[in-house]
Amino acid sequence: MTDDFLDPRELQERAARRRQRREEQRRRVRRQRRLAGAVVVVLAVAAVATALSSLGGSGGTPGASAASRSRPRGAGWKPYTGPVPILEYHVLGRPKAEVAYPELYVPRAAFRKQMDWLERQGYEAVTLEGSRRPGTTAASCRRDRS
Repeated sequence: MTDDFLDPRELQERAARRRQRREEQRRRVRRQRRLAGAVVVVLAVAAVATALSSLGGSGGTPGASAASRSRPRGAGWKPYTGPVPILEYHVLGRPKAEVAYPELYVPRAAFRKQMDWLERQGYEAVTLEGSRRPGTTAASCRRDRS
């Protein structure tokens, strides 16, 4: 049979298949929109949680970290707002003979000397929480291998 002379039943079946395909497409689009909406809600909740945690999160003064509350401040003290140098120590302790990168290990005595030198030069240690500015995140990983 050619398309010029289609049986009315065939035309009805084609129309029904088109309607079915359109309805399936609508269902897919609705499902995708619901998923996108759920993602937006999760991201919004995460943003609010991050904003609230940057206020201090420990019940004290908003924005005051444990490090900033631990030391008395003089009348002229104000927070440092410049760049913060970050030192990275991979492993504290002596490397075993079979480790792949022994240069990533820092012996405890050398670490203590480095920290003492930094203190004599006027550097102060802060926690990652204490150095965080609103809208930023920080993570820390510490492995101690004596």
